[in-house]
Amino acid sequence: MIKQIKAEIKEIDKSIVVFVMSHGKDGAIHTSDRLIYYHNDIFAEFNESNCPQLKEKPKVFFIVACLGKEDNCG
Repeated sequence: MIKQIKAEIKEIDKSIVVFVMSHGKDGAIHTSDRLIYYHNDIFAEFNESNCPQLKEKPKVFFIVACLGKEDNCG
């Protein structure tokens, strides 16, 4: 999943809005492929070293990740 996202990012050159919706814990998200990514690791994928085409371009992140241990019935 992350490899697909990285491939798509390489095509972006104007600005980006990222929505991450998943389960979470302690400043991290849990992915469907059972990996854990810390928020700062996600942000780092879009810095000028890793994503130079977005240098000085707007980047907006929305992270929605439950943190509780109990089920939420909505």
